[in-house]
Amino acid sequence: MEKRTRRYSLIALLGVALASALFPAFNPPELPDACSQEVLHRQRGYSFIYPYITDPNSAYAPYFLDWQEYYRSYYQQDTIQKIANLEEWNERFCGYSSLGEVEDIVYKASDSELRALHQSAETPTNKPPLPSRIADNTFALSIATSSCTEVTSYLIYARACEFYVVRRAPLQAVPEMLRLIQEGERMFEGYQSYFLKLRLAYQMIRLAHYAGQPEMAIRLYNRLIDNRIDKKTLGSSIVTGWTLGHLAGALQQMGNYPEAAWRFSLVFRNCPSKRRQAYNSIYFRNDEDWNAALHLCRDDKERSTLYLIRAAKSPTMEAAELQTIYELDPGNPQLEYPFIRAVQDMEKIFLRTRVTDQKANIKDGVQIREKRAPALLDLQKLARRVIRENQVYNPKLWRALNGYLQLLAGDSYGAEMTWNRLEADLKKRDDYDKQLRKQMDQWRMLLRIMQLDPAKTFIDAEAYRLMEEDVFKENPDFQFFLEDWLASAYIANQRPGKALLAAYPPEAIGYNPDMAVIDDLLALAEEENPVMLEKVMQIDTNVDRVKAILLEYKGAALLGRGEVEGAYSVMDKISEVEKAKMKKFAPFRENFSERVHTNVGAADSLQLSRFEIAKMLIDYEFRAKASESTGKKQDAAIYYYFMGLAHYNMSYFGYAWEAVDFYRSGYNWGRLQQGPVFSLPGSPDGNKEYTDVSLALQYFNKAYEIAETRELSARALFMAARCQQKQWFCNKDNQYHYKGTQDQLIPVLPQQYMGFYNVLNKKYADTRFYEQAIQECKWLALYAK
Repeated sequence: MEKRTRRYSLIALLGVALASALFPAFNPPELPDACSQEVLHRQRGYSFIYPYITDPNSAYAPYFLDWQEYYRSYYQQDTIQKIANLEEWNERFCGYSSLGEVEDIVYKASDSELRALHQSAETPTNKPPLPSRIADNTFALSIATSSCTEVTSYLIYARACEFYVVRRAPLQAVPEMLRLIQEGERMFEGYQSYFLKLRLAYQMIRLAHYAGQPEMAIRLYNRLIDNRIDKKTLGSSIVTGWTLGHLAGALQQMGNYPEAAWRFSLVFRNCPSKRRQAYNSIYFRNDEDWNAALHLCRDDKERSTLYLIRAAKSPTMEAAELQTIYELDPGNPQLEYPFIRAVQDMEKIFLRTRVTDQKANIKDGVQIREKRAPALLDLQKLARRVIRENQVYNPKLWRALNGYLQLLAGDSYGAEMTWNRLEADLKKRDDYDKQLRKQMDQWRMLLRIMQLDPAKTFIDAEAYRLMEEDVFKENPDFQFFLEDWLASAYIANQRPGKALLAAYPPEAIGYNPDMAVIDDLLALAEEENPVMLEKVMQIDTNVDRVKAILLEYKGAALLGRGEVEGAYSVMDKISEVEKAKMKKFAPFRENFSERVHTNVGAADSLQLSRFEIAKMLIDYEFRAKASESTGKKQDAAIYYYFMGLAHYNMSYFGYAWEAVDFYRSGYNWGRLQQGPVFSLPGSPDGNKEYTDVSLALQYFNKAYEIAETRELSARALFMAARCQQKQWFCNKDNQYHYKGTQDQLIPVLPQQYMGFYNVLNKKYADTRFYEQAIQECKWLALYAK
């Protein structure tokens, strides 16, 4: 999603909605996509912790910190494993080759190339030439000239095993996998190199595990790894961790969850290339499993690792668990990661505003913050203890985070003092200290936003200046937080119009028009300095144009509510120049079909602006009452009929709905019973659909009662029947839904909603109007049956 246009006060009003077009027609608004950055930020909350305050190469960080996009570029497990393996192979041959050359043999060489390399290695003199692709490969040449047949036979064996473990082998492949294990055992007995013995054992244990033979995998591990390979090799090779992972998996298959968890925790702690698999595999069924795993740990460091993993898997990071980890291993450099995670949890709770909660549809945000306040205080206590005892790996980071916790707890003065004291201890040329300064710059920017005073005259200009600073631009959350923070402040300061524009797209004015919002924006139009707006937006501003658009918003809303005199009075304040620019509609034209997007722009249609519609409705009302009072009932009936026609056509069900509504959703047709206000992303109060046709029905009924011709009576009856049907659609107790076929689309109306249809079908089926209407209206045709 493109970066949204910044909007504050009339800046946004002019820059987006009002400076371009007032009427978005019936196209849906450009609302945030469900997967967009904005929606995710609204739901998850904000984060202002700078990733570089930790070591981006730390293998523990991704399991705790909520920087998924950031860490995705650092942690590719397959790449880590491959590079570590290539480096270990290269080290065995004195590091003469490049990793690319080693990869060409270990991972990319074909079966025929490996066999040719083996033949060259086992030929003492007059060695046959190597295949052309690997002829100049220094790693291959080193193997061949050194006659390392154990290496080549192992590589051929490993390639055969790989076929069965890259993809889970089918059941019928198990005999071949067991044969390979037997072959591996024979090779193991004849090998001299512990380096290759360990790798052979790994291949066999992995085959047994994937063949569904966990008992065999455990026996192989106990017999080969524990008893036949020296501790120096086990302590130096990455394959030790790989093998231990398969032992843990076999133990878990056998139901030994505590030992499996302990073994996986050792892999997690010591083997970066298998850390993610180990982390994902650890599982505790209950507290008994957890306590048993703890009992297996040989020292506090192993126990602290288990606690770290459990903390990482927990949905929330509690101070009590962090304190336990700290007491077990206070110097553990990984301790800072779960603590940062705990701070991230807190900022997403305590940096929310009422507007943030509203956008995320969180109803109990205040209660959540009250409930979590003690946990925030517990974290502060732990931070102060850690700083006081000064045993942690990175005390500067803890001091910085302590200041941030103070800010989250509402102590902005204390936070600033903490950061000032820390900054005095930072070295100017130290790379890490530079990152801490950047972090504190971001937190100070956050503090400046939280100190914006909505009562100040030039708060919009202050907000804009903040947005232009480099620190603000470094974190997209600042934009979202500033909008929500200002909106909440404006609401508290009785400025609903500014609040809406601070936090929502300007189009939201028309989704469910609020008179207080529009009145506030009209007052704002009088207050703002056009020179400042011109400088900020780099456009020419026209106060009359701004006021005209706002007045038309208000007038349209009043017109939709049936408050015609009020709509006329409001729009009469629009200048004559701006009135001439108003969009035209044709609500007085008859249309018997149910299509709401019918083209009524023909030359024979009476095209009127919203202001002219209101004026004509007032005039018709006057003429109708005057005609009725002088006995001209037919004339009065005609006026009432056309007044009803206009109100119906401007409703949700009519083709001229745009005259009163700025956004109509066809989706709401299937849930009319839930209206008239429907949820809508990007709108603080949802989307109001003008489904109330009671005023139109009143006018049609009046026209029917006093009409002196059967043709006019039939017209009035037909339209009154349509109104009654729509009222039934909107009834809260109505369970009708479209089901598919044409016949099933036609609802069976309860008798209390069939009155006008029944009279029309029984008494007026012989009229010319009826013959025309039944051809165009499918519902009428089916009800006539």
